[in-house]
Amino acid sequence: MELDSASKARIRLLYPDFAVRIIRTYVDMFEQHRIQMRMTEGLRTMARQEELYAQGRTSAGPVVTWARPGYSLHHYGVACDSCRIGNNSGKVDPWDVPWDKFAQYAKNHGLYAGFYWKKQDKPHLELAYGGMGVEQMLKLYQNNGLESVWAEFDTIRGVTQGSEWYGPQKKVRI
Repeated sequence: MELDSASKARIRLLYPDFAVRIIRTYVDMFEQHRIQMRMTEGLRTMARQEELYAQGRTSAGPVVTWARPGYSLHHYGVACDSCRIGNNSGKVDPWDVPWDKFAQYAKNHGLYAGFYWKKQDKPHLELAYGGMGVEQMLKLYQNNGLESVWAEFDTIRGVTQGSEWYGPQKKVRI
């Protein structure tokens, strides 16, 4: 299994430990069901969140998020949305996924799946390190940017701050 280029680019922007867990979930889907997953959303700007939050409220389309800007784990590199890779003939629906299996594999890797929420968001996976709330993440982000949020995740995990980072925080790409 090889990730598509768009998924690779999105994964590079996620908190590294979270990214590894996502990749393992995708590998499980491929090995068990021959379904190749792709990431449709990963790290999100506040502007993008505002755009999505407005959908179904002040702009056209259905409501797609309940989180206002600043209150989505997408901002902090620990949430993503996925679908399956379709094909050019249109015969494979990218949303035709055994979401219960996807959620279980994610759970096996320590992730939380939107599949289990009262208002289901089946493509959504996330992880809050050490039970850290989004309010604390937002405060860290507002004070010192994304690097401070990731540094706190590293502290919670007991790893040297920045030792696993490869994204924009280090200005280095893998």
